[in-house]
Amino acid sequence: MHLPVTVYRYDRRTKEYVFSHCLYCSVPHSAPPPVLNCSSGLGMLRDGLELLKAAMRAPAVVLVNGSRSRALSASGDEVVSMPPVSDARVIRTYEMMCVNIPSSILHYRLRRDGALVLVGHIEEVNCLTCHVPETVCSSYLKKHLAVRAESIRKLIRDRRVVVEMGQRSSVYSLDTLHRRRVLGLE
Repeated sequence: MHLPVTVYRYDRRTKEYVFSHCLYCSVPHSAPPPVLNCSSGLGMLRDGLELLKAAMRAPAVVLVNGSRSRALSASGDEVVSMPPVSDARVIRTYEMMCVNIPSSILHYRLRRDGALVLVGHIEEVNCLTCHVPETVCSSYLKKHLAVRAESIRKLIRDRRVVVEMGQRSSVYSLDTLHRRRVLGLE
């Protein structure tokens, strides 16, 4: 899973941190099970909780002041070391800047022997568009990190599993494995 990390540089004139650029931080997660059954479903629920913990500990904001930099996680804790990052694309609209956070969809299909097997895993579905403030002052930083934490919770909650059984497909929340929708012929 890729999470955006916004980088801000300190401006001595305005005494605020000004947006510099955005990076994607890769948060490691478990591979989806090749066969979906009760035990692998429980494993996916457990992995979702671990993914949430790892995402909340990942860097969310980097504040650069001269030669010093400080990375903060969405929970407000200081991140000691930066994981591998890549450049992220910031979307500039008329009103604001924002960045897309992708989610994932797992696709399982019923095989002739009765097993639900993985046939697809899409990781780049746009789930959420987050506002990127142009400037951040110390009083706004806590609110910005709280919004980021809520975005991460929503991202984890919005992951889906599609189970195809003949002419009918069901969509489940990967967070709870509760069915959200049934698609297909009646």
